[in-house]
Amino acid sequence: MNRLIKIFLLILTSSIGVCAQSSGSGTTLIKTEAGILWVHNEDDAYFMVEIKGAEIEPMREYPFLRVDGRPMQLRLVPIEDFLNVKKPRPKDNAILKAHQDWEAEHHSKLLNTKLTLHSETIQLGTDREALFWDYENPPQMRRDFAAQSFLVTALSKHLLLLNSPRLSDEAPNAARNFLVATLSTLQVSSTPINVNALQESIRSGGGKIPMLDQSGKSSSNPNRKQERK
Repeated sequence: MNRLIKIFLLILTSSIGVCAQSSGSGTTLIKTEAGILWVHNEDDAYFMVEIKGAEIEPMREYPFLRVDGRPMQLRLVPIEDFLNVKKPRPKDNAILKAHQDWEAEHHSKLLNTKLTLHSETIQLGTDREALFWDYENPPQMRRDFAAQSFLVTALSKHLLLLNSPRLSDEAPNAARNFLVATLSTLQVSSTPINVNALQESIRSGGGKIPMLDQSGKSSSNPNRKQERK
């Protein structure tokens, strides 16, 4: 189901423990002081994102999580899936907008309704741009989830996509704020992240996350800036 970002109303969930994988390849979940650290070492993409919450559980359909009762998805989308990239490479904002149009068209067909999109460019730091967009669910689906919300940013040949619904009893910006806060923790490496060293650094640091240098190793300098990929 790589093409489809699933509608959370259709998902059946089950609770299983969050644990760290030891191999270092693929996706590793590491317990932190504030929640879990999602470490990705696959598909020529190496990054980590902290997901903050008191109760975080994987759901039956990977890569979905439930964070303090909120379903969320974090996944990579190859840019070539929705855009024929020619040289020179389009600017990131054009790539993000092309993905929005592509994904929204699919959701419109899935729901058999015309969607009204609201979008907003988000600047994260000085060198990373993201696109937030959402749409209101059809009336028959609003009992639990009022809207579907997405936040995407470019990572070399991929987009990193975060997706979460806005719950029916939440403030209008609740899902947006959650996704932006999560993506703001993104650190990108040019090489695979050393998971064992990272785990040890987090353990010895009382659950706090170190900064990465560009070789994927943890750095003791909390002010080190990450090169944008």
